Amino acid sequence: MMTEEIKYSISVGRVARIIREMSAEEKRYLAYLVPELREVEPLKPPEQPLRPSEEFLEQLRQEILEARGGVPPSDDEPFIGGLTRGEFYRLPEEEQEAIWDKVWAQAEAEVEKSTEADYREHPVKPDALIAGQKRRP
Repeated sequence: MMTEEIKYSISVGRVARIIREMSAEEKRYLAYLVPELREVEPLKPPEQPLRPSEEFLEQLRQEILEARGGVPPSDDEPFIGGLTRGEFYRLPEEEQEAIWDKVWAQAEAEVEKSTEADYREHPVKPDALIAGQKRRP
C-alpha cells in the first residue's frame, strides 16, 4: 500500500491542539468565521505521524541562527522545562511532547488569568494609527 507523505508547518499541529481544547460553541463560531473549513474533505489518518517538511525546518533553523547573530545553539544552554537543549533532545519523543504540552498549558493558564478588561475594545477614529505607524502621504 502506498501512502502519500503529507508535509505541513508546525503551526498546523498547534492549531489542531487549540481547536481540540475549544468548547462546542467556540468551534461553531470558528466554523462561522472560517466557512472554508466546512467545504474541505478531511484526509484519511496517516499511518505514520505527520512531520514538518524539511524545507520548513531548514527555514526555521536559518531564522534562529540569524536571531542569534550567527551563533549556533549550544547543547549546554538552558532550553525548556528546566532542561538544557542537549538534555531535552536526548529524551524520548513522548517525553519531549509532554514537556511542550506542560509549557503550553502554563502559558494558556497565564492568558486565562488576564481579565476581559485587558482586551476590551475601545472606539477609535477612522484615521487612527497604530503606535509607531506613519501616515501615508
